[in-house]
Amino acid sequence: KTADGADFSFGVQLCEDVWCADYIHHNDVLDTLHLLQRAGAQSVFNLSASPWSWQKNEKRHRTIHAVLERSPVPFFYVNQVGAHNNGKNIIVFDGDTSAYGHNGQVLVRTEHWKESLVVVQDREELAAHDTEIESIDQALLTGLRHLDHIRGAPNRFLVGVSGGIDSSVVTCLLARAFGPERVFAVNMPSQFNAEITQNNARALCEKLGVDYLSCSIQDAYELMAKKIREARFPSDAGQYTQLVDENLQARIRGADVLAGLSAKFDLLYTNNGNKTEVALGYATLYGDVNGAIAPLADLYKVQVFELARYLNEQIYGEEVIPANLYDGRTVPSAELSAAQDVTKGLGDPIKYGYHDAVLRQLIEYRKHPLDLLKAYRDGDFFNAIDWHDTEQFHAYFKSSQAWLTDLEWLDRQVRINYFKRVQAPPIIVLSKRAFGYDLRESQLPHYEPRQYAALRAEVVALPCGGGSNP
Repeated sequence: KTADGADFSFGVQLCEDVWCADYIHHNDVLDTLHLLQRAGAQSVFNLSASPWSWQKNEKRHRTIHAVLERSPVPFFYVNQVGAHNNGKNIIVFDGDTSAYGHNGQVLVRTEHWKESLVVVQDREELAAHDTEIESIDQALLTGLRHLDHIRGAPNRFLVGVSGGIDSSVVTCLLARAFGPERVFAVNMPSQFNAEITQNNARALCEKLGVDYLSCSIQDAYELMAKKIREARFPSDAGQYTQLVDENLQARIRGADVLAGLSAKFDLLYTNNGNKTEVALGYATLYGDVNGAIAPLADLYKVQVFELARYLNEQIYGEEVIPANLYDGRTVPSAELSAAQDVTKGLGDPIKYGYHDAVLRQLIEYRKHPLDLLKAYRDGDFFNAIDWHDTEQFHAYFKSSQAWLTDLEWLDRQVRINYFKRVQAPPIIVLSKRAFGYDLRESQLPHYEPRQYAALRAEVVALPCGGGSNP
């Protein structure tokens, strides 16, 4: 009944019903909104549990506008707020409950990430739209706080703070989500860690009010390096390479120091890897592939840089995260050997920006390298990956052969490092396809389409940059 005693008929949809264009019955969309309107519904309520990912809300608005053009009726989209998990990853819900008029116009849109009660009036009353980075920030805080809900008690956290961009951002997120008194940070230098990154770590924690400890691994590293270097099998002496040496340090930090301190002080420790590193397997199993939660593992490195700037400029209003980490003065580096000396501009073997863009196509949009070869041949490669820094591209690659070798290396790294991802910690889902349950991967042999070899030969003969020769 309405306030004046008249009958009021309404219909109810459940979540997926709004995406009716995805479902066809007798050559027509299975539009339950249209059926409810024909049955006399004076308004329709869609009750949803729709996880957040960037731009999904705008796509939903366009979808609802389209179905209301066919079936004009007041429409209410009611979505939950908070976080759940699917047994592996943490999924976040931003709410964004919205009321639509007959013509599909949004009349009321609630503030994101908060439970709200709204009164609908026949006028436009739009809540401000969050930017991508604002939404990512709130999604990460929501996902992190879910850990308290899972364990049923307040957690305390340990961060291996290296003085790099990833661990700095994670430390900030934890301090904001739980308060600095529940966050502890440890820097674990060896002979390869520069003074600038150690100072970065210390300064960050001082500004945040986070308890900080410096715990050198040099003595443990020297002991273990000597033991592994001298170990022999009767039939094989082995080879102690730089990679063996680097991984040894990473495992001392993760499996020994972080795990040991976590047990001693009853802390949960974080995984600080970003999606670019996770995709390429640029991490050491049982070293930095560890922890209770991986807050940044669904953010590419370029997004981590953007988030760091946002935190300094919009949240803190001052330089809390050292600006040298995102302004180019200190390159991203694991600092595990002399070949990764940040004081000499030496760092990770990843072309951040470019590799992020290509990986997004391979992962989020399920593109095969063949698709990128076709775009390169047709002069549309930069549009295909939505990255247009052609000057940097030509600094990276001097020939089409060099570009192709890098693309095939990138594809192979994603493919052969599944075994690390399947053992990785839970991820807070932020994208169309996060590793884990959202992106089901299989350990399969390499597959090469029949036309790949011929197209490969065609591409190698092109000028660097592809058919357009930018």
